[in-house]
Amino acid sequence: MPNPFTSNDKLKGFATGVEISLLTPLVLTALSTFARPAARAAIKAGLVLYERGREKIAEANEVIEDLVAEARAELEESRAELNETMTETEDYASPSADDNRPMGTKPDSPRSEA
Repeated sequence: MPNPFTSNDKLKGFATGVEISLLTPLVLTALSTFARPAARAAIKAGLVLYERGREKIAEANEVIEDLVAEARAELEESRAELNETMTETEDYASPSADDNRPMGTKPDSPRSEA
């Protein structure tokens, strides 16, 4: 005659369920004593990495701000040089105050009186 405890699948399933339900609280308690410090250490490491990342981003922002300020200064300098060149060109091209002849005419051309 077969053993009812080894041949019956329903009984095996029931016994396994009882074992798991009895061992689960013990296993969770044991894991929580080890998992809690590990989780805390992981969180601390994450916070350290976060702070370092913020510092690096702040440093990068400073470098970018310096580069933008330098570029603006160079642009203003170029604009000032261009304005100076344009002013010199206009002074050279414009007729003098005592010269009433139209622009583009030669000094010895007859003036047309209107």
